[in-house]
Amino acid sequence: MTAILFCFLLVFVAPVSAFPDTDAAREQPVPLTEGVSRGDWRVGDHGLYLHAPDPLRGFQYWMGGSEVGDGMVRARVVLGSRPDFTLLLRASVPSAHPEQLSAIGVSVEKEKLVMYRWDEGKVRLMGAQVVIPQLQERESVELVAWLVGPHIMVVAYDPETLAQLGSVAIRDATQLTGHVGIRAHERQSHDTRLTELTWQDAGADPSPEPSPFGAFRVVTITSSQAARLPEDLREDIAVDDGDGIVIVRTSPDGLERIRRLGIDPRDVSAETPWWVLDERYRQHRTRPPVETERGFALDLSYKDAQMVEALLEGYHRKYPDITQLETLATSGQGRPILALRITDNPTVVEGEPAILINGAHHGNELLPVDYAFDSIAILLEGYGLDDVATRWVNELDIWVVPLVNPDGNYMFTHISIDGGRKNIRDTNGNGQIDPWDGVDLNRNYPFRWGTLAERGSSSLSYHGQYRGEDAATEVEVKAMMALADRIRPVGVLSWHTNATTILSPYTIDGAVNLEPDEAWGLAEAMSEAAGTQPNGRPFRVKRKLYSVDGVDQDWHRHAHGSAAYIVEGSHRTPLDPEVQAASIAGIRPIATTMLDRVLNGPRLSVRVTDRRGNPLEAEVRIVEVVRHEGERWTSRPSDGQFDLLLADAGNYTVQVLSEGFRPVEETVTVDGATTLEVVLR
Repeated sequence: MTAILFCFLLVFVAPVSAFPDTDAAREQPVPLTEGVSRGDWRVGDHGLYLHAPDPLRGFQYWMGGSEVGDGMVRARVVLGSRPDFTLLLRASVPSAHPEQLSAIGVSVEKEKLVMYRWDEGKVRLMGAQVVIPQLQERESVELVAWLVGPHIMVVAYDPETLAQLGSVAIRDATQLTGHVGIRAHERQSHDTRLTELTWQDAGADPSPEPSPFGAFRVVTITSSQAARLPEDLREDIAVDDGDGIVIVRTSPDGLERIRRLGIDPRDVSAETPWWVLDERYRQHRTRPPVETERGFALDLSYKDAQMVEALLEGYHRKYPDITQLETLATSGQGRPILALRITDNPTVVEGEPAILINGAHHGNELLPVDYAFDSIAILLEGYGLDDVATRWVNELDIWVVPLVNPDGNYMFTHISIDGGRKNIRDTNGNGQIDPWDGVDLNRNYPFRWGTLAERGSSSLSYHGQYRGEDAATEVEVKAMMALADRIRPVGVLSWHTNATTILSPYTIDGAVNLEPDEAWGLAEAMSEAAGTQPNGRPFRVKRKLYSVDGVDQDWHRHAHGSAAYIVEGSHRTPLDPEVQAASIAGIRPIATTMLDRVLNGPRLSVRVTDRRGNPLEAEVRIVEVVRHEGERWTSRPSDGQFDLLLADAGNYTVQVLSEGFRPVEETVTVDGATTLEVVLR
């Protein structure tokens, strides 16, 4: 404990405002009615004061009855019309010679805080002093002293605002135990009073409850209690919805001030959930979706897992003939991971190219959910009205997973904005969900998982980029991989925020891209179509933002040849609805450019069957597309189709291989979207 207090002392040398919470369980009041004194000291309604000096003058002091050692002293003094006093630490006097005071003292002298030591009545300045402007004009001062062996530091605070006024520190090993008390100059006014004196022993038992940590406290009080807050604390009110409950997001100092007003908060937390910060989200999070003529109002607020589920169900009810709503899996906390399939005949296998659009692998990124819903709205609300949107739905098989990480989203929106990037599996095994729990889903995909060691992800469970115990351990990752294995998407858009960047595969260091690299060319076309974003920047096409392994786009590329992109939008989570809307509009051309390219090509679709017309899962190679990473791409078992975007139109040599069948090699001219039928015998 002594070592801990010493570290605490060192931290508080810097003059910053950070008042320690009063710990009623450990801070013991020093009775002001007991002790040893010289001079006529009295206790009135407002504290201990010097009523009359000792006739011999010189030393006017009062000391508490118990001797103490290492620990913390807190003293609050009302500054009267003429304050001139000293807080005594480690004080003692011989009973026969009360004038022979020995003590360390910190004095309030006009506008100074000064450290002294008395040795048998002789006083010596210790050299530690600090000027506190307008100190005498304050109503009161609170002195908090930390004593650890020979190390003593005293910090002065304003008891009303808890602003730190100044601090002094010394090292003195003369006397390591003693009493605490107060000394007054004989001319000190009667209205200068010691109102509170407490002692916390360094060896006291720990508090029954751990204190929250961090720069903020989220404090729940009632409306009637909020009316008692001073004006500056009322500015910290984050939520007052008129239902009798008020949420104050304040500092540890602010919490201490609230308690000193006699307010007992209903709840105190260091965690700030998103709902406390976002008024629009609070208004709409428990309400059903607002229906419009063609769809739903998507711009009312950000969305949590429950709102995502309600919207997807609503769109499926509204467009049952061109949608299919599927639960891919259930998250660790029991939330559905939902996919909305959009195509003209969702119950029929039609051999159409598949596209996968997903958002929020990182649950603390709320805009990607809106990015995904924007594509849903374009496709469904435009179907039958817009010729291009109608073609997309009729000729493509589009799967949208707006919220890959519903548990992380819940953590961020409902529990703490410090969490939610990862899913919130209890990775530290303490039996509760903490903001640092979970696995970063976009570090858990199996392509070269963990091969960059601590440079590409982290093996530490509390780290924000923790990759998990092994590859593909997380239910969310397994669900997305299973869907991709089923549909073999030719294009993948994975929405993220907020680097205004399109990452083109391969992203991991050292992996060699296809030759020619059709994905890079499409990325440049998407960037050009998107233009300047609301943050004033265009989308940059890059291989990586930083070294990373285990991401979804690399796995999609390697497993199925997909033109798979991580797209980082322009903003993080703007509270301004206009900025939010502008960011959504800014990424829209990226999605539509992808849809156009898959629809119109250059694209080669190879459909493989046996001689009876049954679809086959077979390996498909395009000789002119050079692979360097051992990629092996196969057709879908459901319909025997394999789709690949190409860099250019032209002649291509296709090889198809399947165990038990004779291999086939054919040459095909690709011009736009081209389909090659291959029968294996």
